[in-house]
Amino acid sequence: MWFELNILVEMKVDLTNQLFERIRIENTSLIRGNFVRCNLNESEFNNVDISGMNLNGALLQNCKWKNIKIQELNKLNGHTGSVLSISLSPDGTTLASGSSDKSIRLWDVKSGLQIQDSDQKYQDLLAQFKLPLHQNNLLGESTSYLNILLISQLELFQAKGALILQGEFVNHQGYDLKQLLKQKGNEFQKPN
Repeated sequence: MWFELNILVEMKVDLTNQLFERIRIENTSLIRGNFVRCNLNESEFNNVDISGMNLNGALLQNCKWKNIKIQELNKLNGHTGSVLSISLSPDGTTLASGSSDKSIRLWDVKSGLQIQDSDQKYQDLLAQFKLPLHQNNLLGESTSYLNILLISQLELFQAKGALILQGEFVNHQGYDLKQLLKQKGNEFQKPN
């Protein structure tokens, strides 16, 4: 069934409120799949790209998702200290990041390249941002562990209000995605 599901996702078929309980999917892409309020209980995903997937209100009980991929477009590596705040320019072309290393770095969103402070347009670009950056912080709470930023053209995925009861959610690099799901407003509930 994975092949047909992949085609339905590519055709942008609305898959909301569907029953996909115990579905096994491997080695495919479900990019931008709309699985709002779907029942994915006991599903098994292995080596599946879920970039941009919408799981709002989905049921995810006892799932085993391994080698999950979430595409990243650009990796912004430049700060030596923790990134404390980020802000997007009004036109959406430049990202400013402020760090505990007491630096503000500007990034071209499209290319992912750092705009050097020696560049003639640096001061003009910096003037677009309200300083201090923490007043317009897109990160929310302080992220003392973050010193590399990732920019993606897709929203990573949506999962607001999903009911998650146990399960494994591990990306292709071996990282547990439970924390990311919790940041999206989900709670992992333990069975009674």
